[in-house]
Order: sequence, then C-alpha cells, then structure tokens
Amino acid sequence: MTVEPEKYPNDHDLHKRLDELEHVVSQLQAQLHTVLDRLDASEQTNLIQSRPAPSREQRKTAVSQPPSPRVKQELSEPKPYLQGDFWLNKIGIALILFALAFLFKFAIDQGWLTPTVRVVIGLVLGTTLLLFGLRLHSKRRAFAVVLLGGSMASYYITGFAAFQLYELVSFLVAFSFMIVVSLLTFSLSIRQDEAILALIGTLGGFATPFLLYTGGSNVPGLIFYTCILMVGTVAIYFYKGWRVLLWGATLLGWIVLWVGLDAAVSRTAVSADKWAVQVGLVLAWLAFWGVPILRQVLMRNGTSKLSPLTVGLGDRYLPQFMKQWAGFDLHVYAITAVFLLLLSTIPLWNLEQTEAGWLFAGFALLYGLIAFTLYWLSSLRNLGITHAIAATLLLTFAFLILLDDEILLLALTAEVIIWQFFNTRLKNKWVTAGVHFFSGIVAFWMLVRLTTGETTSKNTAVRVATDLVVIISYASIALVWLPLVAKRLYLLAVHIAILLFFWRELSDLTNGQGLVSVAWGVYAITLLIIGLRYRINECRLAGLTTLFILVAKLFLIDLSEVKAIWRILLFFGFGGAFMLLSYFYQMLWRSNTPTIPEEPIPKT
Repeated sequence: MTVEPEKYPNDHDLHKRLDELEHVVSQLQAQLHTVLDRLDASEQTNLIQSRPAPSREQRKTAVSQPPSPRVKQELSEPKPYLQGDFWLNKIGIALILFALAFLFKFAIDQGWLTPTVRVVIGLVLGTTLLLFGLRLHSKRRAFAVVLLGGSMASYYITGFAAFQLYELVSFLVAFSFMIVVSLLTFSLSIRQDEAILALIGTLGGFATPFLLYTGGSNVPGLIFYTCILMVGTVAIYFYKGWRVLLWGATLLGWIVLWVGLDAAVSRTAVSADKWAVQVGLVLAWLAFWGVPILRQVLMRNGTSKLSPLTVGLGDRYLPQFMKQWAGFDLHVYAITAVFLLLLSTIPLWNLEQTEAGWLFAGFALLYGLIAFTLYWLSSLRNLGITHAIAATLLLTFAFLILLDDEILLLALTAEVIIWQFFNTRLKNKWVTAGVHFFSGIVAFWMLVRLTTGETTSKNTAVRVATDLVVIISYASIALVWLPLVAKRLYLLAVHIAILLFFWRELSDLTNGQGLVSVAWGVYAITLLIIGLRYRINECRLAGLTTLFILVAKLFLIDLSEVKAIWRILLFFGFGGAFMLLSYFYQMLWRSNTPTIPEEPIPKT
C-alpha cells in the first residue's frame, strides 16, 4: 500500500490567494465603514457586543498581522472640521452670495440691470448650483451639500426680491414658488440623506409668511399653512430620525403660533381666528410631544424599521457625552410641550382662575395615566418617570391656582410624601435630586410662614394643626426613608421649624418671651435626655445647642422684655435645671453603655 505525499500549493498560488483575500477584506471594511456611519453610538455598541468572541488562533493571527494601509490611513486621517476644505467651501459659498449681492447693488446703481434681469440671474445662479450639487454628490458629498444649500438660499432670496422689492409677481405666484422651493429642499434632503437641507427647508418654509407679508391679517391662513409645515417636518423626523430637524421645527413652529396667538387675542369676539390658533396649539403639542414618544415606543419594541435617532449634523464626530445628552430632548419635550399648550390656551380664551386650575388638573390626570403606562414598559421607564414628573408639576400648578394657604400647604406636603416614597423604589439620582429640591421649596415656604406669620387663616386651631402635620411629616420622612446625610439635614430643618413654631404661637401672648423660653427649655432638655439615654448623638447635640441658644436669649431678649418676677423664675429655674443635668449627665450617658463581662482568671 502506497501513500501519496501531501500536496502543498506553490508560492505563486499562495500569493494569489493572499491578494484575493486582501481585496475581499478591503471591500468588507468599506461596507462596514458605510454602515457604521449611519448608526448612532448605541447601535454601534449593540453591534459590537453581538459579535462572537474570536478564537485563540484568530486572536494570534490578528495580533501577528500589521494593519493594512487603508486602516492606517483612516486612523491617521483628521476629522473633517479640522481639515481646510471643510471650512473653505462654506466660506466660499458665503463669499459668492455676498459678491452676488454687491454685484446686484452695483449694477442697480449703474442702471445696468432691470428688475426682471436681476430675478433671472438669481434663478440661473440657483439652478447652476443645484445642478453642480447633484452631479458632485456621489464624489464630493460635503462640497455638494454646500452647493445644494446655496442653491436653495438663492431661490428663497430670489422669490422674496421678485415679490417684495420689485413687485414683478403676485402674492399667489410668489407664495407658490416658495412652497415649491421648500418641497424641493425637503425632497433633496431625503434623497441625498442630508439633515442640513431639511433644516434649510424648515427655516425657509416657516419664514415664507413673513418674507411675503403684505400687511394684512389672515390668522386662519397662517395657522393652516403652519400646521401643514409642522406635519411635514415631523413626518420627515419620524422617518429619518434627525433630531436637529425636530429642534428647529419646534422652535420656529411655536414662534409662528405665538404670532397668531397675539393677533387672535387682540380680537374680543370669539372668532375663527381663535379656533384656528387653538387647533394649531393642539397640533403642535401632538407633533412635538406625541410623535417623538410614539417613535421611541416603536423603536424600543424592535418591530419598526425606522432609522435610528441621530443628531443629524456631524454625528460621527460628536463626543459620546454629547450624543447621550442629545437623547435628553425627549424628556424636555415631555415636560415643556404641555405647558406651552396650556399657557398659550389660557390667555387665548381669557379663562377664569378656576377654569385654568381644572384644566391643569385634567392634563395632570392624563399625564399620570401615560406615565403609568410607559413605566410598566421596561424599556421606557425613564420616559415614564419624566411623565410622572410632568404630571406632578401640572398638579402643583392646579393646587396653586385652586387652593389657599393651609389646604395648599397640606396638598404640597402630600406630594412630597408620595414622591419620597417612590424615590425609595426608583433609586434614580435625578429623581432623588428633584424630590429633595421640591421638598426644599415646600420646607422653605413653611419656614417663611413660621417666621413672618403670614397666613390667611383666622382659625388658630387650623393653623396650628397644619403646621404640626407638616413638621411631623418631614420628621417621619427623615426617620423612615432617608439616608444618613439627608436625614440629618431634614431633621435640622424640623428642629428649626419647631423652635420657630413655639416663637410664633407664644410670643404674642402675655409674657410671651418667657413662655417661649420655657417651651424651648423643655424641648431642649427632652432632646438631651433622649440623646443621652439612647445614645443618639444628633439628639444630644441638638439639645445642647438649643440650651446654649436659650442662655443667649435669656440675656439678650428676656432681660428687657420679661417682667421682673418672670425673669427671676426663669433664671432660677434654668439654673437649677442646668445643675441637675450636669449631675445626671454622666449617669445617663453610662447607663446605656454595654458592659464587657470580665474573663475568669485561669487557675494555675
């Protein structure tokens, strides 16, 4: 039996296979580079994590092989905004537009160009830039985008000049031309996949009514046009995921709506203008809040084929922290959109205070239900929390409008208790900061109320009961739910509130300052005994500090404001109390000290 020797490929075959392999790898790298350009940071992370771990042999091979020339070139290539051509083409197109304006002015001064010729030149320039931009887009994308943007700007300027400056065309013709330019800009942005073109179309579209303003007042027409434009821009955002487009549309859309609102408010009778503005406000709320939330829900469910969310301008070169903060816009929309809607609706219809309060309460209920729904979708819990915050703010506004002094304070305290409870479950640092901030505002109002005595209630029992409920609530929150540092701060505020409470309620009575001193002394001694007996250092220090403050009060205030007999009794009483405390201090401190049993001495 003969065994044939194993055949090995010669050197020529090996070199040929290596060349083919390098060619295939370079093509795959180019395709991967294109795909990664269209993905945001989160998608890239998921893609990297989903790859299988390389084997030991693959790792050795990867380490042993030097990077290809293409990879070296990409690693050493500077970012576009650090290259000269990134700024040269943009500065160049700006200089060309300025030169065109200067040329027009010079030609007009010399009488060379008639208005018709000037408009034709503007159209020819815009068309030339458009054709060159389309032709160069596949080869020089960044340069082509500058040409396309300059083309659309030329068209907008030409339309404005033909109507406003030269009066060559009617309003209908100029308005139709502007609409065609906006539609062309949006279609180019989708076709060329360029968010900056969509942003130019958005700016030009919203500016069109003002560029072609004739002095008339057609509020329904303005709002109808604005609504169509908002729907179009939001539809492009929904399809492409360009955040910068939504930001621009939100800003410009609300500005135009407020212009219509100002015109409608000036009319006393309920007219079509007010209803048109109201429809526009509701549509803006749905477009700039509901559509982004709906898109996020569809994206998180994994059933949608929508493009991932991107900023739309320079995503590839943005730092990671800027990409993360860019996603914060959904939370901003969740809170601001509804307030813009309500704060615009109230002056539009000149609502009464009670009507406005119930309007806020109704939207608070709506947002609470939405928050509950989003929170139980595990992938959207942060948005659920944001909507819960929005519901709380809406409810707080309703309370501020509908309720008065004591009832308002109790309602806000109830909100504090509820959020402190949820904060122990959510364990979110931003929620924690917000809850403490809101609790601090309510506590500050309580301290001001105790200091100044400002209250609309004439019933002493109601006032005292309200203050005690708030003080006990804050003390309970601190003792039950808060960590050590926050607990100490809350208890310090409670301690100050108790002292101010005694001052406010007792100082106006006969010999009031003496009664305040007695109340402070009893309270301080109680704290000191509890701190010593149960070894609670915070109570012990609070009691001692209060006693020292009491001594200062005896000399600074009580000597001049308290009658002689009361002054004698106060000094005798507190002097004796201090002596007794000094005598029993160590006994109380040691009585709770654990004793260590002595070990028996071993017998020798």
